[in-house]
Amino acid sequence: PDFSESRSALPEPVLSDDPWMVEWYYNTWQLAFDHFRNPVKGSPFVSDYIDEAFAPQIFQWDSFFMIMFSRYGFGVFPGIGSLDNFYRMQYENGYICREISETDGRDFVFGGREHTVNPPLFSWVEWQYYLISGDKDRFKSIIDPLEKYAEWLELHRNKSGTAHNLYWQTGLGSGMDNTPRSGSGWTDMSAQMVMMYESLANIYKVLEMNTESAACYTKANDIAKLINMFMWNEQDGLYYDIDDNGNQVKCKTIACFWPMLAGITTENQASKLIANLKDPQTFWRPTPFPSLSADHENYKADGEYWLGSVWAPTNVMVIKGIDKHPEIIGATEFATESVYKYLEVINSVYKKTGTIWENYAPESAMRGVWSRPGFVGWTGCGPIQLLI
Repeated sequence: PDFSESRSALPEPVLSDDPWMVEWYYNTWQLAFDHFRNPVKGSPFVSDYIDEAFAPQIFQWDSFFMIMFSRYGFGVFPGIGSLDNFYRMQYENGYICREISETDGRDFVFGGREHTVNPPLFSWVEWQYYLISGDKDRFKSIIDPLEKYAEWLELHRNKSGTAHNLYWQTGLGSGMDNTPRSGSGWTDMSAQMVMMYESLANIYKVLEMNTESAACYTKANDIAKLINMFMWNEQDGLYYDIDDNGNQVKCKTIACFWPMLAGITTENQASKLIANLKDPQTFWRPTPFPSLSADHENYKADGEYWLGSVWAPTNVMVIKGIDKHPEIIGATEFATESVYKYLEVINSVYKKTGTIWENYAPESAMRGVWSRPGFVGWTGCGPIQLLI
């Protein structure tokens, strides 16, 4: 589709006090239209898709969050089809590689197969897309690959033989490439499994498969109980990764906040998490919210990827997690303030550089070190999704 011909079909923000936000919103959409792709000749892909445009592969982690903003233009470009290309390349046992070549559909493996499992958010993204599009007919064609993927994850990402029986990841697999984390139970992966099962339950319910729906709700609740039992630290007000024995590995990263988006936090827990987000010694920096706590010994003021850089997917996670708790006094205002501050940085850097970046520095209005330019990719979540 052509942007100029499609503009009127996009949601129109009305912000008379902040016209720069509206301008930046449409600029971002225009950039996004340049990233819509058709499968190349000879490719096994089955659908048009959104391309992050910095490598000749499609990425799960990126695609999930590009859909999170592009879904607002579903009538112009149904970006959810990006996931169909991953389902097309799914193995018989349910496995789906995190990176797949756009030309021949081959898996792209960097550093070993153990790093090729991204956050398991297929079903969550499908459900979030449905909440905007209302396209329930799609569920009939995607439930099989979602089921198979869930089965594979239980076999290969559940850390059996441990005290906790939760889920493990790696830095590359989690999307937080050079994060200084460790342990065999990861907060983000485990919370994402809750999100996966709850979304599957919702999809089953729409399909009137009530037995399957109930089983998924039960599974989500069971995982949530284990997360709160082993990972929650009442004194610190954070969730931590854990080792085989269930001991907490106290590394403060943005991953500590995924359980809030998963909807498993009480009002008390969410209040403590938000207090950490408001703390200028940890996560409330000039650009909110850094991927590594500012008081960590490895924290980098210019970012150095996941040693402090601010990223769109994790900012979406934090903001939408806060939105889960409107009962907390000041939470809604804090979420709004955070988005405004984040968008001001994106806009400031755009004025300096003329483009949008993969990530941003936490301590100043500048791009993050190790950041690609022209990256509307998931960064489009800020000026479009979070603005809305």
